[in-house]
Amino acid sequence: MAIYANFRDSNRKNNYMKNKILIPAILLSFFFTGCFTDVPGNLEKTNEDETYLSFNSTPITVVRATGTSADESITLNSLRVLVFSDREDDRGDIITNRYFAISNTQISRDATTGSWMVDFSNILVPTRPGPSIVYVVLNEDVGVVSGQSLTTALEGISNIGEMHTLVNTPLGYTPIRVTYNTETGLPVEPPFIMVTYDNFNIEPNRHADNPFMADLRGPSDSSNGFAMDRTMAKVTIENVTNRSMDGTPVLDDQKLATSYVFINKIGLINVTKQYMWSPNRFPVEDPLTPDNPYPAPIPPYDTNLGYHTIDFELENAELFYERTWDGSISAHITANVTWRQYGTGNIYKVSNSAGVNSYGTGNPYPFDYGTTPNVNEGNFRNYLLTYFESGMGGGFDTGNITYTNPVITPQVTGGYWNINERNISYYVPEHILSTNTDPTNATKLYVKASVARLPYINEIEFSYNQDDVQWTMEGGDIKWYYPPINEMLDGQSLTSLFQVAPHPTVSGKYMHFIPGSFAWREATGTINMNVTGLQFVQSEGGSSQEFYLPIRNAPENPNNYNIYRNHEYKFSVHVLNLWPGAQATRSTVSKGQEGGCMVLRYNDN
Repeated sequence: MAIYANFRDSNRKNNYMKNKILIPAILLSFFFTGCFTDVPGNLEKTNEDETYLSFNSTPITVVRATGTSADESITLNSLRVLVFSDREDDRGDIITNRYFAISNTQISRDATTGSWMVDFSNILVPTRPGPSIVYVVLNEDVGVVSGQSLTTALEGISNIGEMHTLVNTPLGYTPIRVTYNTETGLPVEPPFIMVTYDNFNIEPNRHADNPFMADLRGPSDSSNGFAMDRTMAKVTIENVTNRSMDGTPVLDDQKLATSYVFINKIGLINVTKQYMWSPNRFPVEDPLTPDNPYPAPIPPYDTNLGYHTIDFELENAELFYERTWDGSISAHITANVTWRQYGTGNIYKVSNSAGVNSYGTGNPYPFDYGTTPNVNEGNFRNYLLTYFESGMGGGFDTGNITYTNPVITPQVTGGYWNINERNISYYVPEHILSTNTDPTNATKLYVKASVARLPYINEIEFSYNQDDVQWTMEGGDIKWYYPPINEMLDGQSLTSLFQVAPHPTVSGKYMHFIPGSFAWREATGTINMNVTGLQFVQSEGGSSQEFYLPIRNAPENPNNYNIYRNHEYKFSVHVLNLWPGAQATRSTVSKGQEGGCMVLRYNDN
C-alpha cells in the first residue's frame, strides 16, 4: 500500500515565514499600569535622570487557520523586560528586571491588513541611560527549566552571562494538541514562550512622557516593533485519503483495492522531550565571554534524552477512524428455504368409539374421570390425512421460515474515501538532527492501517417474506408436505399424547384431546435476492501494516528532515496501493500493485 503525504512547509524562507506563518511579532509601546513585579537592579541613577524605556508597537501576525481566511487566535499571559549594562565599568550587570501580567490585554484587528493589533500602550520600564542589552520574554509562566519554574529562574538572573546560559537551557515539554474555539471554530494557540533581545544606547533624560523607544528586531528589520519566533513548530495532518496525490482519477482496480483500507491509529514518533527557547538568531556577544558566545543556531538534539510518542487518539470507541466513502457494497443472496407451520387448536375425542369419525376439532365427548380414551392409531392416521388434505390446514399457525445453504456473492464498487477527522494538529518542539539528510531519528508520522473484510452471511441483516420466495408449486398453489404420523409423533405413542381436562359444558365430566401443535406441515423453495447498503467489517485477523513516514521540509533537494520552530508542516496522507500479502483477506478483489503503499504529500503553498 502506498501512503503518500502531501506536505506544506509554511516557512521555508525567512521572509516567507514573516509574511505567512506563525510570527507572533509582539511589539510594545508606551506605559503599562497593570500587575507587575520589579526585581531590584543597579538603578542608582534612575531617579536622577528619570530615564524610562518603552517599545515600539506593531501587529502580531499569525498563521491563517487551515481551510479558512481567518487568523488563529493568540494567547498572551505575561511579559518580562530585562535590561543589562553594556558599559565598561559594570558590563553585563542586571539593571532592570520587571514582570507584567498581560492576560487582559486588549486585542483587535487591523481593518486594512486583518492582523491582530495588541494594545501594549501602558507598558513603561524605569531603567538607566547608556549602552544596554535589552531582553524581552513572553509567556514565561508556562515553562519549567531544570526542575524549577522559568519565572523563578528569571527572577534570579544577575548578569548577562546567566541570561545567556538560561536561554540556552532546554525547557521541559508536554505534547500540545491544537484545540478549537467552540464558537468560532478557529484554533486556539497555547501560550508559547518566546524571547528576543538587542543592543541599545539608551539616551538620558527620557522621561515617562517621552521614553526611549526600543526596537528589538535588530538593524536589518524595519523600525516599528520587534519580532519573536514561536518556539515550537506545528504539525498538521490535513487529510487521510485514498485519492491520488495530484487529484487525477485513480484506476478502478486501484480504487477498489484501497476501498478496503481503514486507518486504525495515527500519531507522531521521535518527538523531542525538550525544546530550545533561545532566540532563533545569533545573539549579541556575551560581554563576559566574548570569545565563546552560546551556540547558535540550535544544536542537534541529544538522542540519549529519548523521545515522546504522540497518539492522536480516536474520537470514539471504534477500532478505526470513521471515514466517508462514496463506494458501495451489495450482495446477491441465494438460499434454500423451508416454511414450517404448526397446528393450532386441539383435536378432540368426539365419541367413545375407535372409528375414524371419533376425532374432531369441536364438541368433545364427556368422559368419566379416569377413563382411558379408545384410540386406534390406524384410524387416527386416516383422520389426520383427511384433516390435512380436506383443506382444514387453516388450523395451522403462520409458522416460521428458515434458510439453509446460503450463498452470498458480493459486489464491491470501489470509491474514494477520506477520514472524517480533518486538520489534526499538534505543536512540537524544534528537532535538529546531527545530519539533517538522514531520516533515521527524524520526527515521523506513524500510521497503522488494516484491510477490512466483507460481511459473512450471518452478519448481513436482510428480511424477506413468503412472496419473496420461489416456492415449490402444485396446481398453482404452494405444495405442502404433510409428514407421516410416525414422523410427527417422533417416537411417541398416540395414546400418550392425549391430555385430559374438565369438560367445558358438562359438569363433572372430562374431555380428552391432543394439542394441535404436535402436527406440522412444510413447504420448500428458494430465495434469490439482492441486498444493498452493506458495510465492511473490521476483524482481529485482518491484514494490518504500520507505516513510519518522516516529516521533512519541502521542497528541498536533498531532503531536510529537521523540524524548525515557527514552521507549520502541513501534509495529507495518501493510500495508493495495498501492501504485500494484504490481498488474502479480500478474495473478491483483484490483486493491486505492491509498490509504494502509503506516502505523504507536502502542501507547499
